Amino acid sequence: MRSSEMGPGMPWMLLTIFAGLLLTGPAPGQDLSLDKAERLALDDEPGVRKFAARASALDERSIAAAQLPDPVLKLGTAALPLDTFDLDQEPMTQLQVGLRQRIPPGRSRAIRASQLEAQSNAVGYQASDRRLKVLRDVRQDYLDVVYQQHVLGILESSRDTLQEAFEAARDGYAAGRGLQQDVYRAELERSRVEERISRSEEALNRAYARLAIWVGDEAYRVAGDGWPQIPAPVPAEQLNAGLPDHPGIQALSGQVQAAELGVDVARQQYKPGFTVDLTYGDRSGQNPDGSARADFLSAMLLVDLPVFREKRQDRELAARLHEVEAVAAGRQDVLRQMVRSVERDWATLESLQRQLKLYRDRLLPEASANSEAALSGYRSGVSDFTALMRAHLTEFDIALGQARVRADLLKAQARLIYLQGETP
Repeated sequence: MRSSEMGPGMPWMLLTIFAGLLLTGPAPGQDLSLDKAERLALDDEPGVRKFAARASALDERSIAAAQLPDPVLKLGTAALPLDTFDLDQEPMTQLQVGLRQRIPPGRSRAIRASQLEAQSNAVGYQASDRRLKVLRDVRQDYLDVVYQQHVLGILESSRDTLQEAFEAARDGYAAGRGLQQDVYRAELERSRVEERISRSEEALNRAYARLAIWVGDEAYRVAGDGWPQIPAPVPAEQLNAGLPDHPGIQALSGQVQAAELGVDVARQQYKPGFTVDLTYGDRSGQNPDGSARADFLSAMLLVDLPVFREKRQDRELAARLHEVEAVAAGRQDVLRQMVRSVERDWATLESLQRQLKLYRDRLLPEASANSEAALSGYRSGVSDFTALMRAHLTEFDIALGQARVRADLLKAQARLIYLQGETP
């Protein structure tokens, strides 16, 4: 087959894939960068607002919890005769007005206020953890879009190359210089790439939809002509050492503290509570000597008697202790999972870094050289069309593999940055 029939740019076309894919993207100045996607996702994010509102509610409740219960106003009559309902008939008949004030036992009010403050602090850390999770998820969804755009660009370039190969094989067969099988093979491979392009477009649309959850229609402005920059995580040892200070762990530590204060509240219930009752009684009518009847003032102190402790206070205290144990165990479990995640993702990161170096230093150059050698051999009649097709398809598959490794590596970095726990 003549060189002109193969087309001037078959192997060189692939070089454009590795230097930068030519994809149709948004107009200049309208691309959605990763930084902008992060800002859009965090701007007025509903999950963060939910935690912020909950923390504010707990702050308000902590102030209310430190106060005495509202006093009770009493209005009524005492010793009213039922035969006449006359307020002047009997000397003990009174119109009464009074106040009753409940005083909770021990320091339960102050401890309950501290418990709510601890819960508020825990929710504040949950808000910080939510921001970190949003950043992690936005980065991964953004990388999915970029990866699918790279895949689509590689497949479209492969289709163009295979189209040229098909036309060259067809023309060569028509001129009596090739085999009909070469034409069928080129047409088959071109059709297979068309099918892969269709699946790639579907995967890209799904990736757009996932990113649109965070940034809306701006998701469709991602330009896949390059890879975004993800901050490099600190070493694994430093990551593990900092996990106890991670907002997710701090939130659980706040819940442990709140549960421990709940135990203190339960212990206060062993102490008696008090109720102060003051009542003023107004008497109508006159004494036998004609003088006005004196009014009455009553003062009473009511004391709670926590004598049935086995079925009430003891049970409540036991329940609070179990709650502390449950929350502490949950914190330990989450911390252990995060340590395992650091180990897993760091091992993945190191492996992918080695793979990416292998693609850059060996696989891609060797695939390109193999493709050029196959083309030269086919032109000189040393190798057949099948060898040429295999060389081109191998080069495209390696390009796809490199894109997958690059995306997975950046995703691993995004997960490790989340575990690093630095709130933006």
